[in-house]
Amino acid sequence: MSANLLHRRVAVPEPWTLPLTIARSLLFLGTGLTLTIGPSWAVFTPSNGKPDVLDCSGVSALSLFCATDAVPLDLVTRSAGVLLLVFATGLLPWLTALPAAWILLSVPLSGTLVDGGDQLAGILGVLLIPVSITDWRWNPWRGALPGTSDSGAAVLIGNVSWWLMRAQIVVVYLEACIGKIAVPEWAGGTALYAWERHPNFGAPDWAQPLVYAVTAQPLITALLTFAVMATEFSIAISPVLPRSFRTRVLYPCGAALHLGIILFMGVSSFSIVMFAALTLLVLPIDVDVRGIRPLSPQKDSAPSPAGSPAETEEERSVAPVP
Repeated sequence: MSANLLHRRVAVPEPWTLPLTIARSLLFLGTGLTLTIGPSWAVFTPSNGKPDVLDCSGVSALSLFCATDAVPLDLVTRSAGVLLLVFATGLLPWLTALPAAWILLSVPLSGTLVDGGDQLAGILGVLLIPVSITDWRWNPWRGALPGTSDSGAAVLIGNVSWWLMRAQIVVVYLEACIGKIAVPEWAGGTALYAWERHPNFGAPDWAQPLVYAVTAQPLITALLTFAVMATEFSIAISPVLPRSFRTRVLYPCGAALHLGIILFMGVSSFSIVMFAALTLLVLPIDVDVRGIRPLSPQKDSAPSPAGSPAETEEERSVAPVP
């Protein structure tokens, strides 16, 4: 019986699809903009009475910014940001995976003014390494599959990498939703009224007349506040929700949530990182985002023998290990 189980083929989807490419590029873009556009002191500011700008104690010494402490910090910050923006083009993912992960992880390791988006980007950058170094395409935006798609081990490694990222993102969204329940403003349905009038994270000047008028209505404010919490919870449990609901309802709602944070709260880099996380978690691996449908084209290869059905991209199998 055990021998039969060992040799049974397990169908798993190929992980090198368009959702992965989109999420990877968004992840690099979000942190790249933070390091390129903003001044270095916006990330590396002394805190807790520490005289040094960088915290290079313990594991923080492994960060890029500590390894290059002889170079002006502003130059290193800008250079790292430009590199991430180049990596965000998506080209040569197998080559950019390691340096991108080092930069993404270095920000929360050395920075003092980092947020949850920076920390999530660092973790996802590391978890992206296995699925990226097995992606041997020079341009993942094209439909062709990498040569490693013929390797059952590579397909399995890529899927494990993807599901580890999803597990991390589930925790983030669950914490975001459940944590709000203990906050009186969120539990009472008035949180958006307060946040949109916050001096640092409130609505921008151009949107204030509309936002203030809408959030001044108690019923509308309560509905919007609870809608945010419901969307976050739905995203967290999305792996067990029906596929059509995830792609046609939940993903647009999650995208609208993060786009609203960009437009009406000005938290752009954080929202871009969360948009990448949303794409990794909610969209099925084998979905074609251009039409929100399962992938149908098959890999370019020799035609299958008569009477032998060809494998589709989402049903390629991992051969058992002898």
